[in-house]
Amino acid sequence: MAETTPNLGLNKPVENEHADVAVINSNMDKIDQTLGDMASVPTTAKDAAGAISELFTNVSDGKALIASAITDKGVPTDANDSFAEMAGNIEEIHVGPDTSDATATAGDILASKTAYGAAGTKLTGTMVDRGNMSFTPGAVAQAIPAGKHGGAGQVAAVVVPADKVLAGTTIAGTAGTMPNRSGNDIPATGSVAVQGRLNLRPSIGYWNGVNFTYLDDPNFISANILAGKSVFGLAGSLIQGKAFASGSAVSVSPGTLTVTNLPFTPKFIVVLSTSGTDQWMWTNYLRAFSTNTSGGFLTSAHMPNVTSDGFSWLLTKVVAVDWIAIG
Repeated sequence: MAETTPNLGLNKPVENEHADVAVINSNMDKIDQTLGDMASVPTTAKDAAGAISELFTNVSDGKALIASAITDKGVPTDANDSFAEMAGNIEEIHVGPDTSDATATAGDILASKTAYGAAGTKLTGTMVDRGNMSFTPGAVAQAIPAGKHGGAGQVAAVVVPADKVLAGTTIAGTAGTMPNRSGNDIPATGSVAVQGRLNLRPSIGYWNGVNFTYLDDPNFISANILAGKSVFGLAGSLIQGKAFASGSAVSVSPGTLTVTNLPFTPKFIVVLSTSGTDQWMWTNYLRAFSTNTSGGFLTSAHMPNVTSDGFSWLLTKVVAVDWIAIG
């Protein structure tokens, strides 16, 4: 029984079989049909062995290029890897921009907007869009809410009158011009006197409540104010009519009477003994004289020593007296 080859089905002659031209031709046709026209093979070599060798070389070179390209994309691949392995590596290549160094989170992205994070995952923003907010300064701090601001928001200007701000102080960029009156007493700029009151107009500026504003008047002195009265705390010393003082004393041996601290210079002095009938009298118009119970007067008695605020007088003896002085 004739045998055939397993691939092309060529008839194999048996040992005792004579050559048959038809069988030979049939085998040749099968081989020719299987090999085909080598002239149409897209290789330089047109023989089967050369074409196969050239094809193997081209495939090897192609795999090397593909492996290098895959490796350049961050997935290590060897030229000897199978096509299946290369296909798997190609699927691992990251497509699109590299986001491995991204740092944004959802809170950094505007609400309703999306982006891709470090792991390539899609992020949906949560940042609130605040638009253009406006603020009016007040007595307390105002919080600025987190979020996106449009850039056209404003903080209202603070209008500060410079003349209401102390010099040396700046408020909201406005330098003060109000004079600082602290540390000095300043003359009043004007005054108005009414019954029981003197109105003084202070200089414009800041006063610390310690210093004074004042008005000078050379007539505002104690001598122009009645004794026993005071005007704005200044006690008067003026005595209407003749200055007068009186008192009691005892002369000191050998009979000297001394009176001091009078608010005037005595011009008339009378001394009366309280234990007898002796009397002494002096004026700045008459010499001193004394009288006694026998009547008459002595003009040669001792003269008193008159000072600006009193007197001393040598009487005839140590005696208790009442005295009167008139200026």
